[in-house]
Amino acid sequence: MNHGRWSYSKYKPLQRHCKRCKSSNVEDTKYFAEGIQVGKTTVCNECGYMEGIISENKTT
Repeated sequence: MNHGRWSYSKYKPLQRHCKRCKSSNVEDTKYFAEGIQVGKTTVCNECGYMEGIISENKTT
């Protein structure tokens, strides 16, 4: 916590670029189940590279 003081020198926005082709044309997709976020994937629109983890909770 910075206790109300903003430190712009250490502030970094979210790293929104592809790890493979370094393009910033990426999209985040969040997956929800019963109001709880269960996963998030990041898909690059340039090369189609996808990263992310979708945790599956199978209750049968």
